[in-house]
Amino acid sequence: MRLLLTAGYDRALHAVALAELVRRDGHELAAILVVSPFNLARARALVRQRGRRFLLQAARRLAGRLGGAATDPVERLLDQHRIEHRSLRAWTREHRVPLRSVPSLNSQKAIAAACRARADGVLYGGGGILGQRFLDAVGGRVLNAHSGPLPAFRGMNACEWSILLGHPPAVTIH
Repeated sequence: MRLLLTAGYDRALHAVALAELVRRDGHELAAILVVSPFNLARARALVRQRGRRFLLQAARRLAGRLGGAATDPVERLLDQHRIEHRSLRAWTREHRVPLRSVPSLNSQKAIAAACRARADGVLYGGGGILGQRFLDAVGGRVLNAHSGPLPAFRGMNACEWSILLGHPPAVTIH
């Protein structure tokens, strides 16, 4: 199967793991769309959502200083599967997969790249809410794992809210 992968940023380790494990499973990645972190509107929205402390965390992540095998479960997953890459840029270089940096997944640049990829489907690894134009461009064929039980817990921090309100953690695949 030929797939398109989205990611919210280049060092999204879960997206690196997804790219490699999908490749190992015999699927082809047609392209990876990464939302550029250097977008003022996006930065403002993220600070509103996550608070000012987010800026420091993002700066550390971009510098590659966060996490470690002992503390980050995604790092442990990468180690367990012997995945050495820690950025999508490095992964795409080795596997000759086009990497497109886009201002938003709903931008004309992202939609054009999605159309050019001619993928059988999209693996959503982050990057913001998908608009109708993007969904139409890919024929609505998007697979996403949401970190909470839908429709009860939507949006960011769904896992945390479900635990806070006494519900067991759950993942909704849609």
